[in-house]
Amino acid sequence: MSVADQLFESLVEAATAEAVRRVLSQVQTQIKPDQTFSTQEAANYIGVSRKTIYVMCAEKQIPHISAGSIRSNKPAYLFRQSTLDAWMLERERSSIKKDI
Repeated sequence: MSVADQLFESLVEAATAEAVRRVLSQVQTQIKPDQTFSTQEAANYIGVSRKTIYVMCAEKQIPHISAGSIRSNKPAYLFRQSTLDAWMLERERSSIKKDI
């Protein structure tokens, strides 16, 4: 292999490594960790009232994490964004099936 070929190969490897580094950097900044929502944040996220969220939790209509005392007059619930997204998608799909 000639010196020119070796130099060219080195330049290509360096450029490839830099391109990979830039792409990985962009991907890492775009990936967001799964957020945990309070009752109010979940209500805002799916577009219902906080009272509706409490009713849905009590009737086990929405996936949630019980975070407070079971006997409390105002129990604390937590919601994962990814779980709410999956739940909304499933409800949307089931509504389409019912309409057909």
